[in-house]
Amino acid sequence: AIDEAGVLIAKEPYVHEYPHGERSHQPVIFRTTKQWFFKVEDLKDKLLKANESIYWNPLGGKNAFTSWLENLRDNSITKQRYWGTPVPIWQCKETGDYIVIGSLAELEKVSKQKVKEM
Repeated sequence: AIDEAGVLIAKEPYVHEYPHGERSHQPVIFRTTKQWFFKVEDLKDKLLKANESIYWNPLGGKNAFTSWLENLRDNSITKQRYWGTPVPIWQCKETGDYIVIGSLAELEKVSKQKVKEM
């Protein structure tokens, strides 16, 4: 349509980069998954106000922390990968309720299994 209308400026092949794995050099396949986030953006103003009441020595620490707070965004705690530390949250298949496991003892109680290795 653009070409036929006579308004196309240029047409040429373009080779673009695609991410590949460091070890296998195979193309990386992205897939979206459900993620868990810390919702912190709503706390930004409160944190900045609290930061003003802190005595910082050296002062550069305050400036760096203020800058970090000003750029604060909601942060994913689960990431989109299959390795790493699992988040100890279970979801009940029947009710959909979430259970957050807080200790090894609680895990054994909820799972009704003795944990032998961690």
